[in-house]
Amino acid sequence: MTPKRFLLIVVLVVLLVAGGIGYYLWSRDTFDRNTTTGVANGEELTEDDVAELIEAVSKHIILPEGEEPVAAKIIDVDELLKTQPFYRGAINGDILLIYQAAAKAILYSPSRDMLVNVGPIIADEEADTTPVEAEVSEETTEDAQ
Repeated sequence: MTPKRFLLIVVLVVLLVAGGIGYYLWSRDTFDRNTTTGVANGEELTEDDVAELIEAVSKHIILPEGEEPVAAKIIDVDELLKTQPFYRGAINGDILLIYQAAAKAILYSPSRDMLVNVGPIIADEEADTTPVEAEVSEETTEDAQ
């Protein structure tokens, strides 16, 4: 590996990390992020809440086994729709479940007890993405049936 190529790779990695951090800071008010330890703001989703969500969603679709999803409550669907058509049909309060190992995103509406959208996570190779920011295909559950 030549020094120029190595330097190019280092610069690209730094740019990807900086871009990912910038996007996270910009978008953190769009989701009520949940890990099992808590959320960034708003109503906290507990482990029991996530377990109930998984049980409810599993009545509509077969979920990946052996993996706990990352859950995020949508608090500003209008902002999400500006950048991601995947959220079409969602309302504030809907839940996004991300299964990283299975590369699957599930948008579930607890208030309507329905799947709004399901699709694979497609990582953008030119930008650093976390599961919540990853692009998702536009296949809806209606298309899949």
